[in-house]
Amino acid sequence: MAKSGYIINLHLLEKCNYHCKHCFARFDSCKLLSVQDWKRIIDNITENTHVSRFNLAGGEPLLYQGLDEVTEYINTKDIQVSLITNGYLLSEERIHEFKGRITMVGISIDALHAGVLQEMGRCTKRQEILSMNRCIVLCKSIKENAMQLKINTVASRLNLHENLYDFIQTVCPDRWKILKMKQFSSGDSDNSDLVITEDEYNKFCSMYASVPHIEESSLKNAYIMVDSNGWLVDNSSENYQPAANLLQEDFAKGFAALHLDRELYESRYNF
Repeated sequence: MAKSGYIINLHLLEKCNYHCKHCFARFDSCKLLSVQDWKRIIDNITENTHVSRFNLAGGEPLLYQGLDEVTEYINTKDIQVSLITNGYLLSEERIHEFKGRITMVGISIDALHAGVLQEMGRCTKRQEILSMNRCIVLCKSIKENAMQLKINTVASRLNLHENLYDFIQTVCPDRWKILKMKQFSSGDSDNSDLVITEDEYNKFCSMYASVPHIEESSLKNAYIMVDSNGWLVDNSSENYQPAANLLQEDFAKGFAALHLDRELYESRYNF
């Protein structure tokens, strides 16, 4: 068991306002679970397992209509809540509403130039992007509202030559995580043409040797996630495999069957 309690990622929905070509969060479902279903899943997880934080993700979690209610329910259990978003739907007003309810907001920033973002699919259907200036304003607001700021950057074939140094120095995130893109193939989704080598990933990270950051070349066996269908998922293989339906099966039993590398998992969260 993790020393400080587990961090569980709840992917509330698959739907997203972006269409990032590298994204692994594709669960072959447009189905939305109700708030009551997510409450049942949260109860199932916390009944016999110590959880320190639920991380709300997607798709784009700000598109989930019941986000506030799910957040409040987790708060009643005295468990922290974090949120990972592409930032496009964030506003300073929304951030202020999160104050005291969410402890960390993570924004996914893989590039800054409009052309690169559009090529990556990090844009709306109308090719609208989150501009660097707007992102800086949002990052500042997150910190001003007493929440930790996290930046997630996924390195892929499309952004290897992007330089994020000045941006990171400007927003000063509490955590900056640089991840190597996960190869993913499911149904019509296949990102194999964007895969980079370990050497290319290391070279990308080396550009930021003077800036505090965390490197993650793989999430394999070190990421506890519940997908948008309510399945606890095992990520020990290239394609995620369902381990337990948490609306019907006991979390503890499904969790025991995961191929979780506990040492690697704890190192991810600095336990």
